[in-house]
Amino acid sequence: MHKLFLTLILLDFSVSIFCCQCLFGTPLQHFCLANTVVKLNVKSEKTYGNAREYDVEILETLKSNSRSLPQKMKLLTSYGTGLCGLELEKGVTYLLTSLLLTPINKKAQPVLVSSSCSYHLNLDKATEKQKKAALGPFIPELNCDQPAAKIPDLTVSN
Repeated sequence: MHKLFLTLILLDFSVSIFCCQCLFGTPLQHFCLANTVVKLNVKSEKTYGNAREYDVEILETLKSNSRSLPQKMKLLTSYGTGLCGLELEKGVTYLLTSLLLTPINKKAQPVLVSSSCSYHLNLDKATEKQKKAALGPFIPELNCDQPAAKIPDLTVSN
């Protein structure tokens, strides 16, 4: 019984350590892959089991497949970095790529879904150089047709 308990504890820690693996890319590549890019401010956080929900205020929509986003939204992510959860600070402004989920039910609000694999930059702590590098692809407008925006082919041929 003691060995089983220790095994379960080790498995729990290994999930937290080894579960999240992300492909790296440039900010431009992240922006072009995402269906939504926003500047947002975190208002509050709630945790439900292995999920985390942030109440956020949308300050600016840089890219979206929706005509306009509500000013107040929910941002959903996994809980903990081992599960690729995004850990954001209350009261802080971020530049963030996410997936916008629009419900079939017209009465329900759309939600943003993101992870630590998505591009996210704390704009309150970022240097001017970091902000310029992150926001540069949007000046004058986002161009996803340029070669630098394409994700390299990672398949191995024989």
